[in-house]
Amino acid sequence: MKKCKYCGKKTKDDDIYCSSCGANEFNYICANCGTEIEKGNFCPRCGLRVGTEGKFCRRCGTKYYTNACPNCGYTENQSTQGNEYSPSYNYSPSQAAPVKKNHTLLWILGWLLFFPLPATILIARSKKMNTVFKVILVVLVWLIYIGIINGGGD
Repeated sequence: MKKCKYCGKKTKDDDIYCSSCGANEFNYICANCGTEIEKGNFCPRCGLRVGTEGKFCRRCGTKYYTNACPNCGYTENQSTQGNEYSPSYNYSPSQAAPVKKNHTLLWILGWLLFFPLPATILIARSKKMNTVFKVILVVLVWLIYIGIINGGGD
């Protein structure tokens, strides 16, 4: 739908001139959220493309502009048999999201065995420290680590 910039009358999208005042400058009105669109081809509020036709849900009758009905979740590619509703997904517990592995033990071993390397990386990535202080701190970490290794071999 369009709205005349001069008189504010709402007209159809295919109208070239305003039937009220004869002007040919319009703002589009988003069919989804009703926002008046002054520039561009997309609604700044909901992102719908100007002129997009809505679909009517075959299950509940709601008009929608997304891939699925916001009320019942129906999508056009779902197969319905009679009046039964058949969802487009089949959930089973075996398809559950994989459990994220805990790498805490690896981090602890890495810090104990390779202490200067992660310390150097963390110090180098720090944006709050001065570059000279970073260099001094990295050298100090490496000297302590080398001293621990050499002192433990006596």
